[in-house]
Amino acid sequence: MKKRLCSLLLVLTMLSTLLVAPASALEADGSTSAGNETYVYLGIKDYGTVEADSKPDFVHRFYTNGEEVQYTIASSDNKYAIQNKLQEGYVYDLTIEGGVVTDAAAATADAEGTIASIDDSTVTVNGAAVKYSAIYEISNNAAGATAVTKVTDLTALVGKTAKVYGDTVYLTFIAEPYTAPVSGTPGERTLKNYLQTAMNPVGTALYVYGGSWDWQDVNSSNQALTIGLPQSWIDFFQQQDANYTYKNSADPAHSYYPHNSWNQYYYAGVDCSAYIGWTVYNVMHTESTTNDLSDGYVMSAVKMAKTFADKGWGTWTRDIKSFKPGDIFSMSGHVWTVLGVCDDGSIVFLHSTPSDSKAGQGGGGVQLSALNPNSDDDKNCEAYKLVTKYMTKYYPEWSERYDAVLRSYISYATPATGTKYKETWSGNFSWNLDGTGLTDPDGYADMSAAEILADLFGEPMPTTCENAVYLGVKDYGTVEADSKPDFVHRFYTNGEEVQYTIASSDNKYAIQNKLQEGYVYDLTIEGGVVTDAAAATADAEGTIASIDDSTVTVNGAAVKYSAIYEISNNAAGATAVTKVTDLTALVGKTAKVYGDTVYLTFIAEPYTAPVSGTPGERTLKNYLQTAMNPVGTALYVYGGSWDWQDVNSSNQALTIGLPQSWIDFFQQQDANYTYKNSADPAHSYYPHNSWNQYYYAGVDCSAYIGWTVYNVMHTESTTNDLSDGYVMSAVKMAKTFADKGWGTWTRDIKSFKPGDIFSMSGHVWTVLGVCDDGSIVFLHSTPSDSKAGQGGGGVQLSALNPNSDDDKNCEAYKLVTKYMTKYYPEWSERYDAVLRSYISYATPATGTKYKETWSGNFSWNLDGTGLTDPDGYADMSAAEILADLFGDAETQPDTPVIPSQPSTPVRPSQPSQPEQPSQKGFNDVKPGDYFYDAVNWAVEKGITTGTSATTFSPNASCTRAQIVTFLWRASGSPEPKTASNPFTDVAANAYYCKAVLWAVENGITTGTSATTFSPDSPCTRAQGVTFLWRANGSKAASAAASFTDVASDAYYAPAVAWAAEQNVTGGVGNGLFSSDTTCTRAQIVSMLYRLR
Repeated sequence: MKKRLCSLLLVLTMLSTLLVAPASALEADGSTSAGNETYVYLGIKDYGTVEADSKPDFVHRFYTNGEEVQYTIASSDNKYAIQNKLQEGYVYDLTIEGGVVTDAAAATADAEGTIASIDDSTVTVNGAAVKYSAIYEISNNAAGATAVTKVTDLTALVGKTAKVYGDTVYLTFIAEPYTAPVSGTPGERTLKNYLQTAMNPVGTALYVYGGSWDWQDVNSSNQALTIGLPQSWIDFFQQQDANYTYKNSADPAHSYYPHNSWNQYYYAGVDCSAYIGWTVYNVMHTESTTNDLSDGYVMSAVKMAKTFADKGWGTWTRDIKSFKPGDIFSMSGHVWTVLGVCDDGSIVFLHSTPSDSKAGQGGGGVQLSALNPNSDDDKNCEAYKLVTKYMTKYYPEWSERYDAVLRSYISYATPATGTKYKETWSGNFSWNLDGTGLTDPDGYADMSAAEILADLFGEPMPTTCENAVYLGVKDYGTVEADSKPDFVHRFYTNGEEVQYTIASSDNKYAIQNKLQEGYVYDLTIEGGVVTDAAAATADAEGTIASIDDSTVTVNGAAVKYSAIYEISNNAAGATAVTKVTDLTALVGKTAKVYGDTVYLTFIAEPYTAPVSGTPGERTLKNYLQTAMNPVGTALYVYGGSWDWQDVNSSNQALTIGLPQSWIDFFQQQDANYTYKNSADPAHSYYPHNSWNQYYYAGVDCSAYIGWTVYNVMHTESTTNDLSDGYVMSAVKMAKTFADKGWGTWTRDIKSFKPGDIFSMSGHVWTVLGVCDDGSIVFLHSTPSDSKAGQGGGGVQLSALNPNSDDDKNCEAYKLVTKYMTKYYPEWSERYDAVLRSYISYATPATGTKYKETWSGNFSWNLDGTGLTDPDGYADMSAAEILADLFGDAETQPDTPVIPSQPSTPVRPSQPSQPEQPSQKGFNDVKPGDYFYDAVNWAVEKGITTGTSATTFSPNASCTRAQIVTFLWRASGSPEPKTASNPFTDVAANAYYCKAVLWAVENGITTGTSATTFSPDSPCTRAQGVTFLWRANGSKAASAAASFTDVASDAYYAPAVAWAAEQNVTGGVGNGLFSSDTTCTRAQIVSMLYRLR
């Protein structure tokens, strides 16, 4: 009986051993190993809910032999050496002892590649025919969701990638081979090699929070101790797309963001400090190691700069005067390294950051980025152009997902201000170049960012061509639009014509969209290609007063010259430059002088429009004032002010105020101008095929409406490589604006209202007003015939008569004739006012112009979601509106319409007015107004005293001078610590001078440039909340704001989030903040009141 019982116990013991390590071989010492088995790592059981404190006891999931198995993993000395090897979806050989994994090694595949053929028993992978017993598919595209499934259907497997281990086939992702455009040499301690090494992961290592820190979130991971690019970074980048996001706060179980204090996806990408740590390791060492043997250089971002200085490698400071190539800048929560400084002072730098993809997901990773010390949000700097160029050209897969970014200089590089620099570790590290840190045999320390990038990528050094006159496209009139990228462009410089192609990355044609025939440019040329162009600045311009063989006097300036040329550009396709040798008839001609070269050229007379609007003021009156601005001075050009490539807005349509090129072109022409010369395309302003060579010269119907809307909705100009603006097919405009939530759209038109926008096939126009007899005054750009019979009239007031298409005996036609004749005499010398067909223009139920379903009428919402109407324009007739717009006393109605709340906008061109003596009882501030209590409080506290003894002007735009004055007074009007004034536009005796100096001292503002504050510019809502935020300590909000129009990387995003959290502002409705809208005086004091 004892023998039988002992035998039974032995059997049970053996069975229990097998249950602990299924399908494993028993070793002589009692351990088990995987033998011929392989294990796919699936991750941690209950990922997303288990707590970091229980890391040593985590249960880890594996897949082997068709089933999931689970083990704990040994973690002696808290080094977690095995956990730091495991990557989800990868295959391993395991050693298992008593149900615990005691070692793991990456399994070596017997074959891997693309499946060429397969049948029931044999698969051919990368040329190797292998007998198999089972096929499984590994899916690991989503965090927390790695899985293995058995495959039985063989029909669609050819062409898939696979790895074969023994007789088991795993369908799995295999990355394409990758070679970085720039990479370094391990252990070579030179400044150039440091930057080469830092460039290695650019565009192929995504941002993972805690990425390439070790699994336990303490020091370097094995990836950060790897010489060369870790394969896991490459794999992960190629597996993802623009929808990758490093953080899914709503679902921690499916988020790559580390749960508590361990990094499950440490291997997949790299955060900012691990990127710098990896770079330094690769410069200082020649061999890889593992994190159980070395801590490496990964540490808290804020400590890196000072730590490297403490190693004796360089110097560290918080008193930063300038940056140098290779500098490492530490701040709270981030660290970055300088590639180089540009000639304009902007900075190209390298970092790993979760910049948003084009799908709006954070995850960009290692990239070149830009800083502009002159303006936090001005992308028109050399650094941003360089990073855009190099990221687009050399990292196309990355650039399909992400755009290059401009980061905030104030946030990134000014430790004297802001919460990011309160930690004493923050500051800048500069390498010693005497061998104790690095050396610099290549002279990188003295090179600009452009020179360094050109050298790193093996590009020819850029050259400059100054004062070149643009002559247009070679063979204009015969070249085809399909070859736009390869067009040869003609320039004139130094007495001869030269020809170049022009860079056109991303099909944005940014340079082509700057060039205007007959204008003078400074060019940057690389390898025979123009890579940048900037309008040249004349040293003198005006009328020639005198001239001799060596000196010319222009506008009072006597200039020595070496050559005189004449630019003629009156005819399309015929711009030319000729040398002038006969000086006898030059006095009285207009000229521009560049250096020692004189160009005789047309210079327009200064022009002020009879009626113009205020940028960013979203009222119905201002919409019509703005629409009036180009009337009588912008000619019709087909495709005019669409971009050069004929897709969206040109720079002109994104310009605040009248573009000078419209004024120039109008004044150059006469009644013989025609927009179209069908008989001779080579000398026609009409666009040839699908690009607009003369986009800049005038404006067509849809670009006119697009320009108007841009000027009402925004306060600052931009460029077409940064914004599409509002130019689009004419027929789509009305419905598109309604879809934006700005108003309503209908095809069932009962009547028209002021400001309506009417879209039809091939044309769009806007209503100024309706007359008492039912006729309509409207605005549009149209090629109406001149008195010489040539089409080209441009932007004008016109009339519609619903009673008769050709009866000019209506009030609208009389009004437009009167106002065009009286206020636009130069236009009226060439053109007559026109009456258009009401049936063709305004009846979508009939005619071929309305067959497209987009056609119809848009009416503005006047509740603030589109515009407001404090002036009562919606209830005025056309005659009343025109009289009010032009201030025309003769035609004022007997009973003028008095606005219920008069608006007194402060325009940028007007000087900011000081406050009047203290007085309450304003007649424009009434009980029930949302700002009533705020205004009374502000007056009591001496923050504001109104614009007169009886008015506060609540709806007037608040200028930059006024808002800093409000803030200064709210803080007790402290005396500035210094009288040093950096701003040339802030007079010492200005009422706001002390307020501006105080605001600069306290990091509230840095001005609009190093030498200008722009006191009279309207303050936008974005600027207003940013000033308030900084004045209140730049406190971080607990969460981002939910406004759909506030980008996460906008300089004002943290301020908006704080303001929303503090109930300082709730936006303007519909989930919008309206960053570019001008702040009113009522809004600013209300925000201050809420913070009291």
